[in-house]
Amino acid sequence: LHDLQVLDLSNNQLEGHLGRGLLWRRDLRYVALNHNNLEGSLPELPHTISLTSLALQDNFFQGTIPSSIRNLINLKHLDVSNNRLSGTFPNSMGLLTNLQYLFLTGNNQFVSGPFPEFARNLTRLQELSLQATSRTGAIPDWIHSLSELVLLDVSRNDFNSTIPTVIGELSELEYLLLNRNKLTGWVPHPITHLKKLRMLLLDRNSLTGSVKGSVCRLGGVSVLVADCEEVECPCCSLCCKDSEGSCNDGTILSESYDPMWGNGFERPAFNYSADVMYIMPRANTNEP
Repeated sequence: LHDLQVLDLSNNQLEGHLGRGLLWRRDLRYVALNHNNLEGSLPELPHTISLTSLALQDNFFQGTIPSSIRNLINLKHLDVSNNRLSGTFPNSMGLLTNLQYLFLTGNNQFVSGPFPEFARNLTRLQELSLQATSRTGAIPDWIHSLSELVLLDVSRNDFNSTIPTVIGELSELEYLLLNRNKLTGWVPHPITHLKKLRMLLLDRNSLTGSVKGSVCRLGGVSVLVADCEEVECPCCSLCCKDSEGSCNDGTILSESYDPMWGNGFERPAFNYSADVMYIMPRANTNEP
């Protein structure tokens, strides 16, 4: 197995720990251990130029993300969603400048803190999910520097600022999930600059005003959810009321569902929970 390049053991009900030796193979490119029952800490990671995709989501890993994550210098895809990770994000993640897909979703034992500063350096990101990671404070103005973002999911946190107007500069953005935070103020008019936007979730915040003359004029938005008692939204696909605590309560982004190694970890489609819609293909790809 010295020449092993692809290791896909996903969905096998595997138990036990992830040993250090498994990832210390010179030619490994793709590792998929997602959807198992693996536990324990993540091991120290080797310095390698080969590994481009690491999928560890939906296990029971505990502890922190090791600072040695910086050693995976050519990593493009990292998904550690839905584990039991805790602590803080290592600043060394900012050295992973080739990352295109980063999913930290559903690890709500992370230490509460602001939008991670390390992400500022990850200018090749196409998808970033911080859903349910105990984030607080403001969505930073430097978010516009992540100009290749197609998906930004910061839902189910405690962001309590206004929505930054610079979010309208993310011209590639198709999916923007801001729901279930404590965001305030108006929905900024520059969102109308997001000509590729297909989904916008605003519900369960403290937003006010109207999107009638802004978001409602974006012809491509097929899923728009807001608190319609506070936000005038005649074009909403779903209106949530204050009395409906379960409105839009599903985990909207059904993990990354990412794509198997056979696709080179390129996403052919986004898979959303059934109460929103089943499959939303990428705008520039064919149906799977």
